[in-house]
Amino acid sequence: LFDRVIAAITVGETYFFRNPEHFAYLRDEFLPDFHARKPGAVLRAWSAGCSTGEEAYSLAILFDDRRTRADVLATDINRASLAKARGGIYGRWSLRGDAARLAGAALHPAARRDTFAVHPRLKERVRFAYFNLAEDGLSAPLPAGGMDVIFCRNVLIYLEPAAIQHVARRLFDALADGGVLLTGPSDPLLADAAPF
Repeated sequence: LFDRVIAAITVGETYFFRNPEHFAYLRDEFLPDFHARKPGAVLRAWSAGCSTGEEAYSLAILFDDRRTRADVLATDINRASLAKARGGIYGRWSLRGDAARLAGAALHPAARRDTFAVHPRLKERVRFAYFNLAEDGLSAPLPAGGMDVIFCRNVLIYLEPAAIQHVARRLFDALADGGVLLTGPSDPLLADAAPF
């Protein structure tokens, strides 16, 4: 019942390279700095609230394009969305705007007409897991040492203020030194919730 309620009240609106300025920032500013600070290191990224997976796969595509060794963790509270994400099959709606150009060679035609599959090499770089950001007593399936990149976009808009404070602290604690958190344009500012 909880899964059905979550599916009914959340909007799983996403597509490849949504908010391209976030990916441009990673490509042009964050990644050169990361490679200078940690030559040869494996970058750890977390797509928190990954929905059907387009965001997580966009990160994997970007890192692959920039020759960055990376592991991407993608979590969500919606189990149906996670199942679709693991399948890695998408229609044209997931490729609107610049997405078709940016995703390009990472996708190939799937069996069903007008659908596209994520390349297996990139699917292997993304691990999907169920996780409720706002629930007390649970720890995210995060690696030791923290995450270098966290995307938590258009997730916090669903939470009440006390939960936002809790999640902000959890996200801050999950960041590695020098890591970056990217939130959505409609998400609340978090500067007062944790010392970002």
